[in-house]
Amino acid sequence: MGIEKRLHEYISAAGPKAKEYDAKKLLAKLRERAPYAQKTFSLVFKPHSAAEPFGMAFTGISDTLVAAHGKLGDLLHASFFHTNPHWAYRMRLRDQTPPSRSLADIRDWLGDVADELDKATQGTLLGLSGSMFEGLFDD
Repeated sequence: MGIEKRLHEYISAAGPKAKEYDAKKLLAKLRERAPYAQKTFSLVFKPHSAAEPFGMAFTGISDTLVAAHGKLGDLLHASFFHTNPHWAYRMRLRDQTPPSRSLADIRDWLGDVADELDKATQGTLLGLSGSMFEGLFDD
């Protein structure tokens, strides 16, 4: 699941769908509608019956992940490959003159982005709406 998709899911849970596709604008809209959306939290429900308690988790979308959106777009839409003619080299080129980058230069960053996306998609709750939850998130 992509960054935009997760943001759209959270926004839809908090109100009408957004028509944006820029991650920074989507995050701003989400924060406007649901200020808790930056936080990661768990809710545990304890039924009055003999049923076992159960929990749900909400994982917020980090600024790091949203910032990665544009760079990922460069990779997906080939701008990275057009601006870095030696992209296929199996060595780091970051310090070369003239500056160029290879996939080896961004491999670690891609791993970090994958970790952030993994965190953002671990939750079992897409969002909370309604006034009954507003008091849960007061600092």
